Amino acid sequence: MDNYSIVKKRRRNALRIANRKQPVPVVMTFLAGVVSLCTFIILCIISAINKGAGDEWLGIIPIVCLIINLISFVVSYNKLKAEDIKKGLVSVAACINGIMVILYLILYLVGFFIMFQ
Repeated sequence: MDNYSIVKKRRRNALRIANRKQPVPVVMTFLAGVVSLCTFIILCIISAINKGAGDEWLGIIPIVCLIINLISFVVSYNKLKAEDIKKGLVSVAACINGIMVILYLILYLVGFFIMFQ
């Protein structure tokens, strides 16, 4: 029991350097990026199972995800410039959303190229 009180005392007297926090928009942009990544993988699997002859929902869902990722990337990029938040989750959210925007754009460019060829 004696060691427990020492650890507890050290935590109370710990030096706090900054009062940084994770704002709700940062967590939401991170979750939007993860959900979009999972959606992309699931849609690729569904498209492969149907051998490319999927429903129109397989074309509408990525457009919605692209718009959500674009908005999430802009929000996370703006939060990177803020000084009173932790940068780790913001950086990961910006990377995930940026990569997903690029993947969705490549997906649509390849689709348009195949469609009009």
